[in-house]
Amino acid sequence: MISVQNHLRLLNGNKKPLLIFLFLVFIHASCASRKPVQAVPPGRTESAPATATQKERAVEEPAPAKPSKKAKQETHVVSFLLPFQFNKIDEAASADAKAFDHSDLAIDFYNGARLAIDSLRNLGYSFTVNVFDSENDSAKIKAITADPLMKESELVIGPVYPNEFAGISEFSHKQKVLVVSPVSPASIAPFRNPYFVLVNNTLEAHAERFALFVKEDLKAKNVIILRSNQASEERFAGSFKKKLDSVDKTIMKTEVNVSKSGTAAIKPALSLQRENIIFIPSSDQAFVLTALKYIRSLGDEYKVKILGHPRWVDFPNADQGMMQKLQVHLTTSYYPNYQDPETIRFVKLYRDTYNVEPSEFG
Repeated sequence: MISVQNHLRLLNGNKKPLLIFLFLVFIHASCASRKPVQAVPPGRTESAPATATQKERAVEEPAPAKPSKKAKQETHVVSFLLPFQFNKIDEAASADAKAFDHSDLAIDFYNGARLAIDSLRNLGYSFTVNVFDSENDSAKIKAITADPLMKESELVIGPVYPNEFAGISEFSHKQKVLVVSPVSPASIAPFRNPYFVLVNNTLEAHAERFALFVKEDLKAKNVIILRSNQASEERFAGSFKKKLDSVDKTIMKTEVNVSKSGTAAIKPALSLQRENIIFIPSSDQAFVLTALKYIRSLGDEYKVKILGHPRWVDFPNADQGMMQKLQVHLTTSYYPNYQDPETIRFVKLYRDTYNVEPSEFG
């Protein structure tokens, strides 16, 4: 096997001493499990975040990577556009951990990417890696795409935020360079760009999967769509209704708008004879928890299952006991299976390299 050293170029436009640290941090993304969006019912322990004890147990027997017998001689050029946002760091102030709050996502992702590149290098591949700070700024993206180093790229990973998409899409289409958006679920359909790839599932994909889940798994006959009349709900609710109509027009759908009549409007829509599937497209924590508390107050007289927005998993004040009682179902694009050998190896490698736990972005 031929081992070829990576050629890392300085982060464009940033000469801060912090970068010495950043170029030492770069992890095995191929080990981080990302699966197509799936419905996650309550009580499924394998889909719940692992506890520290579970993680410790998971890394006891890591499986070594299997190197390829055939080394790849060609050097590939990969560019990363990540929002480190070093421009927001006050160099005159003390550089404590809080100073890097704006950079956490980019640093964690870069940690993962570094180990991924190193893993491929060990299999005989060779890479030249360019790293740019997009600063979460569309104007900065325009400037970066004019850089000669960018025009050498065979693959661009990033940017992260939707406001940066237009500039990079124009560049990739013109240069015929593949661009992979690794985190944002925002739709890229309006760009009509065959060189622009979205890794994360869109909200429409979550809604469509829920509609199939209602039809195929729950075999529901009575669906209640609970709205608070917020415009932000329309994208999720509209996609869900459209897909549900396409798979089964016989499923009865009742839309309840509590902004007009309050939570008391929910009860008349419920059936005593059938199981009630309540779809709540809102990501507003205050509204969601109020609605769930009211539904729970009705007791066990009504059989219900709740389908919620993917962001509910991040609600800090959610009563998990109540969520279990109401059989809350969520969809997720991320499934870290701590029993999977690749995940076990990834977690151990990340800990050994950085002395911290890997985040979802890593």
